[in-house]
Amino acid sequence: VQGVEAFAPGGPAFLVYYGPALLQNGGGDDECVLKVLVEVYREARSLYPLGSSPEESTVTIRVDTIKEKPVATLHAAAENEEIWLLVHHNVREAFVERATVSKLNELAAHNRKFRVLNLRPARSLARKPEAKKE
Repeated sequence: VQGVEAFAPGGPAFLVYYGPALLQNGGGDDECVLKVLVEVYREARSLYPLGSSPEESTVTIRVDTIKEKPVATLHAAAENEEIWLLVHHNVREAFVERATVSKLNELAAHNRKFRVLNLRPARSLARKPEAKKE
């Protein structure tokens, strides 16, 4: 079929542990909660590339640290120079963790794999109307 990408087999698959709880407790902003989940999946694939494991393998991505937090709390952390990370713990698990710059430096010093989650609020793509020139 034209315009449809071919299926690329490989693993690992992801099990987002507490994913349903994250979706249920999102504070009523379904679109923003889905964007958070998309970001978690995107960075999980970055930590565990497609084809890096057999097709039948699974990696558990734990989001229990953010499952009950309103999206506004996640955004506030990003605005206060705190960040959310997806931290590689082993070949089968990665956890979402809140971090400061010192935690980030500690992870880097110990050669730990991690990805920064971009959980900042989305900016409007609409342009502001230009002022009329006289």
